[in-house]
Amino acid sequence: PASQTFAQDSECSNQIDFWYDGNTATLYFVNPTTHEFLGIAGEGVISFRPHGFSPDCRYIGATLIRRDTNTPVDCYGQFRTGRSGDITVWDATTGQVLGEYPDNHYARSSFSWNPFGSQVVFVTCEGAKLWDFLNNRILSLTSTLPAGSDLVVAWTENPAEVYGLIR
Repeated sequence: PASQTFAQDSECSNQIDFWYDGNTATLYFVNPTTHEFLGIAGEGVISFRPHGFSPDCRYIGATLIRRDTNTPVDCYGQFRTGRSGDITVWDATTGQVLGEYPDNHYARSSFSWNPFGSQVVFVTCEGAKLWDFLNNRILSLTSTLPAGSDLVVAWTENPAEVYGLIR
């Protein structure tokens, strides 16, 4: 099986890691030291994009890329061989799914953990989203972003404030 390292240099990396088996299209949680299997993170996964640990090491996130015959094009009308990505957040100690955001058009690269709790900002084809994954609340920050652009996020000391810069 093929393996991908999740967070090699993170202070949280001694807790949990991913192991991807391309033969079965399964993403596993493993102990990063012993490589003992701890559970299944996702099935039917053809690839994944890790988003790292939350600053307090309590959560771990990734976009799981799966085959999807219902959405053959991306945000900008480009053919993308029928793939979709679901953003998932797990408890980093138990591997329990805490939230899933189905993103039929593939999550873009921006993903920023709130340093104060259970929120992230990420970008999809439908724009930038603020997601409180423990309470399953989504706030749209923008409707769309121009092709080729990205969002840079800065959290303030006030947990209720977040700033973004489209570049």
